[in-house]
Amino acid sequence: MQKKNVIIICVFILFFMTSCFNTGKISHQNISFIYQKNFPDSPEFCVFHNTDSTSAVFINYHHHNPGFPDQNDSSAYLLNYKLYNSFGSKIVLDSSTIAFPFYNINVDRNNIELKFDIKTTLSEKYLLEINFADTLNNKKFRNFISINKKNKYNRRNYILKNKAGEKLYKNHIAFDEKFRLKYRDTISGKLIVNYYRRKFPIALPPFIMDEKLNFVYSPDSVFNVEINNGETCLLNLKKSGFYHFIIDTLNRDGFSIFRFYDGFPLIKNASQMIDPLRYITEKKEFEKLIEYKDYKFAIEKFWTSVAGSEERATILIKNYYRKVQEANCMFSSYHEGWKTDRGLIHIIFGAPNIVYKEENIETWIYGEPNKPSSLVFDFIKVDNPFTDNDFRLIKSPSYKTRWYFAVEAWRR
Repeated sequence: MQKKNVIIICVFILFFMTSCFNTGKISHQNISFIYQKNFPDSPEFCVFHNTDSTSAVFINYHHHNPGFPDQNDSSAYLLNYKLYNSFGSKIVLDSSTIAFPFYNINVDRNNIELKFDIKTTLSEKYLLEINFADTLNNKKFRNFISINKKNKYNRRNYILKNKAGEKLYKNHIAFDEKFRLKYRDTISGKLIVNYYRRKFPIALPPFIMDEKLNFVYSPDSVFNVEINNGETCLLNLKKSGFYHFIIDTLNRDGFSIFRFYDGFPLIKNASQMIDPLRYITEKKEFEKLIEYKDYKFAIEKFWTSVAGSEERATILIKNYYRKVQEANCMFSSYHEGWKTDRGLIHIIFGAPNIVYKEENIETWIYGEPNKPSSLVFDFIKVDNPFTDNDFRLIKSPSYKTRWYFAVEAWRR
């Protein structure tokens, strides 16, 4: 057993060494793996600007019970990180390889939490590349995190905690979920909370040019919450919508918490299953579906008619709503991920086999680069004080034929 562990660790070290020697621009590399995650196995990350010169990086990992590891194992989890200015930079500003021994890890049943610090400077932006290896379960992961440290107001200056004081690696909460918000500095006073109750339309097909309306920043209501020594008391937000916590009224940057439906990002009932069908139905067809009082009956009737049998309908339902849930996990911004442009493309066409990413644009390719037969989508990053995950598709009439072929594939 010990010899096997040594071999596994050597393989991972070789993996890290290979990544270290790859000095090309990240923007020139195919990083499609970032949208081919195996939920919930993939690690979760949180970056917190704890000082003006450093940022803390936290990792929450579901290790699925490693059994009875050697408590003296000094390399249970291996991590290599590299810090760049951006996706387009080749210069490594900071890097290190860290071994986390099992006995020195915060273990909570099937979860472990790891932490390390990186050198960052106030008023700068960065890109963090993380290569993480679980040697106990023979798994490895690679991820990229965009880090904005332009000021002391944006979301990276806050940490969301549950009522037990544990970090929450998300920015959405449930109806009955209580939480605290921790700020980087030990300030006392009041946080201003802007509440927005807005209904946003779902994404339109990629060939339909839609008018992008400017967001009205005037909130629907405003209230204050007390903060003492940099931390709020327990809070509970019951109204659906999103809440933007700010310190300075002259700066829009802050921390946003989203109240979608309970159970988000999962799709758990028929009322949550009906709306995503709009992507693969005609307008009149969808209007008839939502006229049914019993959505469960309407959904079963639709998929059975499309599939031709209950058995195949069950398979299609499982596959389709798995894509919807994946979109919620990866592409949610100020509204659910399945409603966004990237969510739409992911659901209908699947995960792209090639992804190129720069600071303000993502390119998804289905096929091979520079081939006329390949399908290419470009998404532009939107400057949004509520989220750094807002991207809009560059629309084109040329997508129309391929769109209907893809929709028809779901309906065969």
